[in-house]
Amino acid sequence: MARRRGVGLGTTLIVTAIVALLGFALAGASVTHINLMTHTGNASMALDLARSSVHVALGHLFTDKDFRQTVTVNGPGGAVGQLTFDPAQAASLGIPLSENNLTGGSSKLAADNQMVPEEGAYLVGVATVRGVTRRVKAVVHLPPFPFAAASDGPIVSPGSLVVGSLRPGQDPNSPPNRLLPADLLTNDTGMAALTLGPATTVRGDLRSGGGVSLDPGVQVGGRVLTSQAPRLVPSMSVTALDPDQPAPNGHPFLALEPTYPATTFTGTLRGTGTVTVNGRLKLDRALVYIDGNLEINGGVDGTGVLVTTGNLTVNGQANVVADSRVAMLSQGKITLAGNGPAGSSIKGLVYAEGGVDAKQLKLQGALVARNLPPVQLDRARVLNDGGLLQPPFNTLPHGEPEPQVRWVVGSGSELMGGEPTAGYPPTTPPGPSDPTQVSKSKIEVKIGRDGKISGTVTTCVWTYNTTSLTWDFTQDEPVQFDPSRLVELVPFGYIAPGDPRHDPSKDNIFNPESSAPPSSTPTYPLVLDPAELLPTKDRARILIWREGAQ
Repeated sequence: MARRRGVGLGTTLIVTAIVALLGFALAGASVTHINLMTHTGNASMALDLARSSVHVALGHLFTDKDFRQTVTVNGPGGAVGQLTFDPAQAASLGIPLSENNLTGGSSKLAADNQMVPEEGAYLVGVATVRGVTRRVKAVVHLPPFPFAAASDGPIVSPGSLVVGSLRPGQDPNSPPNRLLPADLLTNDTGMAALTLGPATTVRGDLRSGGGVSLDPGVQVGGRVLTSQAPRLVPSMSVTALDPDQPAPNGHPFLALEPTYPATTFTGTLRGTGTVTVNGRLKLDRALVYIDGNLEINGGVDGTGVLVTTGNLTVNGQANVVADSRVAMLSQGKITLAGNGPAGSSIKGLVYAEGGVDAKQLKLQGALVARNLPPVQLDRARVLNDGGLLQPPFNTLPHGEPEPQVRWVVGSGSELMGGEPTAGYPPTTPPGPSDPTQVSKSKIEVKIGRDGKISGTVTTCVWTYNTTSLTWDFTQDEPVQFDPSRLVELVPFGYIAPGDPRHDPSKDNIFNPESSAPPSSTPTYPLVLDPAELLPTKDRARILIWREGAQ
């Protein structure tokens, strides 16, 4: 019996030892598992903070292309995600340097030899949580407006179409293979929503809500995407720009006549029905609103905004001057006709709600077409150039400037650029029996907001007698004169001899109501950047996105 008990005791001791060993192993595994879970949790939190710092920086870049500050995202327990464009801050924090190249004119290398494209940014977000570090590296391209043309309706080209994007300062006539990518977008769901003929080059993507029909000679630098979910095509309120409405949106304007020869429009102008310009129209920081149709037979350039509730037609478009920027907004159809892309161009924004028909010209800026009427592009270049859209369109103060009356006194010959009249001014008043008449001139001057001077001259006679000083104004007529020849911008009135202010060498004429010319030219900015109306996913293209410990 004793032997049996001994065997049982040994067995019990062995079993107990095995159970204890298993317990220690299980406890060790649990600790390891807990440590692994903690590390995974720390890594996940660090990754989230690093991602957040990149997202926050991207949000700042959408609204400020010159943003170069440090981004800090706070997490629980004092954890932070950080990103910086400041070399000194990067060295102090011990994190890689991000690079903002949105306004750069060419690609450049970032601090860690990452290539950053023009109109792009290199973003490196870093976060450390309880000793676990995670980094997110992203290279993003943020063109001011990502599409060369965006339409709710079909886009059709019979051929010879070039679509791309320009580098800052790049020649718009550059060969297609030298252009940057730019996309064509149509939300139309038809089988041939996007139809492109021969000799066509699109440097970016083709994105269609339906199908595409491509000639074998079409070259596409990006992807051909069919049956895509609709993308938001920016919608702009045309009637919101109507000056003939209550304050604060309304403001004074000049009423337009039905017909004009070649002319220049300045300030705010409004027309009704159909307004026709038979010749070239130059815009001098003008807002032209037509409640109806506008037809320009001779092309348009300068800086300004053309708005119509009906159709807008521009025939005979030629190349514009370098600093031209014209925005065209229409509730109807926009028709643009040139003489070939090399010799005809429009710089700015084209926005239509009734379709677009553009042929034989170069559109440098962006084209946006709302609603279902088609966009037809025939032998055209459509080049995304967001730099033409971002700065506000600065228009002149609304309405015709109020005449600023100035009295300019001198002899008629002197005012008109000749020699002063002999014996001017008279030294003593004439007697009643010997009246003396001295020819003078009154100038009513309009000083425009561009600093130019125009006005009318009135020939007048200054008659002395013993009891009074009288003026007799005659021959009121417009005149063009050289402002550098004007004797003096002086007030109107007479300072008699003996008055302390009297100076025999001057006219001694004054007018207390006279005022100085304006010291500055105020402007009214109109922001017409369609990119501001796009969702985030359509404003940025992610070229590289890497996540990890390094």
